[in-house]
This record gives sequence, structure tokens and C-alpha cells, in this order.
Amino acid sequence: GLPEAVQVDTGAVYTLLLAANTLWIGSERGLFRWEDPRQGLPQLISVDTGPVDKLFKLDQTLFIGAKHGLFIWQNLDPGGPSLVDVEVSHVSAFCQEGSWLWIGSRKGLLLYESGGKDPAFQPEVKDIDVTSLTNDGATLLVGTTQGLLRWRKRDGGSPDWVLTDAEVHSLYPDTSTLLISTKRRGLFRLDDVHKGRPELIDGGMGISPRYYRNGPILWMGAGMGDAAGLYRWDSRIEAKPRRIKSINTGHIHNFYRDADTLWIGAQKGLFRIQGLDTEWDAQLQITSKLPEKIYTDSHLLIRWQVSSF
Repeated sequence: GLPEAVQVDTGAVYTLLLAANTLWIGSERGLFRWEDPRQGLPQLISVDTGPVDKLFKLDQTLFIGAKHGLFIWQNLDPGGPSLVDVEVSHVSAFCQEGSWLWIGSRKGLLLYESGGKDPAFQPEVKDIDVTSLTNDGATLLVGTTQGLLRWRKRDGGSPDWVLTDAEVHSLYPDTSTLLISTKRRGLFRLDDVHKGRPELIDGGMGISPRYYRNGPILWMGAGMGDAAGLYRWDSRIEAKPRRIKSINTGHIHNFYRDADTLWIGAQKGLFRIQGLDTEWDAQLQITSKLPEKIYTDSHLLIRWQVSSF
């Protein structure tokens, strides 16, 4: 059927989190809770969080990144979420490591231990603007405005700068490789996240905030301004991603796959790529008129066309 608007004034919706059949909605007006999206309507939580753009649930605790700071809702008790008593500023990312939850903010990196007290800033990564987080086992990768940090805290290690003088925009674990998108310095790859060093893929490429892998092909929404668009990369045969110039999507906001179709929500509208799992049949056809005799020691000009590409 056709999409229909939910008759609730949420303002702009920034993030959604579905947990145990409850849909949490982070929006311009604050936090909404929808007990059963199949019936009823979302209800605004009456706590002044300001606009909400980050949500994460660890066990029975809901973490809310909002304009007015970081809020925690323990066991979803009737009292509602409470403001963490530290100056967090904007929450950029959440990353779970077992019973730990790492929280990146503009004021530094915080750690919350399940069942413990409020999250606490880590002095090793304090007053550093954290932009993104990811982890591989006990190895935590911290993207910042100053570069990329690697940290194995559980092993007693200290944070190690593996990339400096680069403002990290986003981190994307792609199979066994970590892709590092930076502002103004391009796209890097880190093949060994535990011990390796990043290698530059494309120094002229703009930021890459959106990715979707389909088999050997990585689709990317990348670039800034007029260069923003859809990129395609088969790293088996291509040194770097290449832009699909035949369509102008503008900035890509999201990828969504449904069956054999990849949907692309973008600045210029809604796009789709069909036949993701369809084996390629180029249907080559020779259009030249071949001579009656073909000699093996002479050149022959053959024209041909592809009807499916």
C-alpha cells in the first residue's frame, strides 16, 4: 500500500530504535514511545531533552543523546529518563563491547559498565571531539577531529594514534577491512585493525557517510556539493571507488534493500537498483557483417553491442 502519515506532531524524525516491540522515536520535539506500532499512536515522553538524534538500548537501559545532553532511562521506570550529571554536549556515537558501552561526545569518550553508575569520561580521551566509534572484539577504534585512535582498554593498553592530522568523519567495518572517511584527506583503509596502519585509497574523495555491500560490490554515498553521488567499488579489480556519472542522486541519505532491489534515498529523490542477485547476461550481439573468408593472419574489425548492462 501507499505510505501514510502518523498523525502525531513529532517534527523532524532523526532516529528510530525498535526494541521488544516498542518503537522509540528520536525527533525534533523530543523522545516518543510507541508501545505497539500496529495500533495506537506514539506518546511524547514528558522530559525536557530537547531534540533527540541518538538512541541505544543496553539490557534494560535506554541511552538518549539529545540537545540538552545525555539521558539514561534505567529499567524504563515510570519516573522517566534522567540527565547524566556530566557535561557531555553532543553525543556522536554509541559502541557496545560486551557489558561495556562506549559513548562518544564532543567533550570526549565516556564508558558505562552495565549495572553500574553513570557513564564516566575516560581521562585518556578527555576533551577530544569524538566523531565515530566501532570495535573489533576488544579493540576499540575512535574517530576524532584530530585523527584515529586505537585502544585495548581491557588488556590494560593505552590509546594509540594510528592516523593523525585528519578529521575522521565516519568509520565503516567492511568485511575484514575498516574504511575511514576523513574530511579533506580522502578515504583510507585499515586492513589489520589490531596492529596495522591506515593506507590511503583516494585522497580526492569527499566524505563517505553511507555504505551498502552486495557480494563483491560496495555501494557508497560519498562526495560533497556537486561531487556528491553514488559510487561503486569492486576492490578485487578496482584500486578505488568510481562515481556512477549516469545518474545524479545528489547527497545520499540512506540505502535500504528489499528482496532483489536496493533503494536509495537521496537529495534528488528516490532511486533504485534492481537485480542485485541476478546473474549478468550482457546479451552481446555482433552487428558487423563478417566476410565470407576470415584469414588468421589479418586484423578483423568487429562491431558489437550490449543490451543489458
